Amino acid sequence: QAGSKQVDFNQTHFAFPLHLKKIILNQVKCAYTTSLPSQQYIVHVQHLQVDCNANIKNVSLQVAGTVALQQAKYQETIYEPNMPLSIDVRVQYALSKQHYTLQPSILREGGHDIHLQGSCSTDMADSFMDVQIHADRLTIPYILSWLPLSYRQRISNYQLQGNLMCQIHLT
Repeated sequence: QAGSKQVDFNQTHFAFPLHLKKIILNQVKCAYTTSLPSQQYIVHVQHLQVDCNANIKNVSLQVAGTVALQQAKYQETIYEPNMPLSIDVRVQYALSKQHYTLQPSILREGGHDIHLQGSCSTDMADSFMDVQIHADRLTIPYILSWLPLSYRQRISNYQLQGNLMCQIHLT
């Protein structure tokens, strides 16, 4: 069309298309298959409440509830722990920077607390990850219960005992 003019997209005029304040899920089964056909995750959401706050620069989520990873599959390895996991997680996402910030958060399973915090960026020009994980007094059998069955069978003849305190910093 003659005389038409194309205007560049201006990030400052971006409006987040959804205005959700709260999402509540009860008894929902979620299956996620990645772009790799050999990778799949199945999660059973027993109860989950997501409080949302979004504006033109940031999206903030506070996620609390109980979920159970029913299956994680990668190639031939299948992991089926089906353990209820209590979560209390706070995440912020800066839209223009593609930057995630995980505020101090807790994952709890069977009386064991795992503390998480950190940040990462998915921006191709400035991609990074900086995550801290901290847990106190995890028993060795408890930690091994999170391994896929095929790995646990390899060490089933050993008498394992003791506790582990861990502090991990991934960058």
